[in-house]
Amino acid sequence: MRDRLGLRLLEDVGVTQEIQLAADPAFLLEPEELPLGDVVVGNIGSSTGGATYSEAAEAMLMPVIAAARTAAAARLRNAAGDALSEAARKELDEEAQGLREKADEAREKLSEKAEGLLDQN
Repeated sequence: MRDRLGLRLLEDVGVTQEIQLAADPAFLLEPEELPLGDVVVGNIGSSTGGATYSEAAEAMLMPVIAAARTAAAARLRNAAGDALSEAARKELDEEAQGLREKADEAREKLSEKAEGLLDQN
């Protein structure tokens, strides 16, 4: 489930199966650049007196892949944090609106009671 409202709806209609909230990958479908830290590769094959093409390629690519993996994980964490913040903000706004409506109803009832008491005197 992608959002708390959907989760609540399923719970309200009686779904008893365990439901988990998950980040929506649709937010990350647009390609974007990931800043990579500096990648330093050195001493390829120096301990063995040389390296094959595949050993050299692996030695050069593995640090780049590790840096990309780290950058992607950081971006995903940020996106998840942003999504959770937005969902929490939305949920709090909805709850605040509900409380405002209840307060308005209570004010109206009190006003009606006060008018009724004043009319009795």
